[in-house]
Amino acid sequence: TEVELTDATEIKKMLKMIDMFDDNEDVQAVWHNWTGEDDE
Repeated sequence: TEVELTDATEIKKMLKMIDMFDDNEDVQAVWHNWTGEDDE
C-alpha cells in the first residue's frame, strides 16, 4: 500500500531522512512506499 504525502513540510522531512539513510555506510539499500509531488 502506498502512502501519499501532500504536505510540503512532510515531503521535505521524508527526503531528508532518506538522504540520511543513504549517507550512512552501514545502510545497504533504502526502500519506501510513499508517493508525493517531489518523489524521486
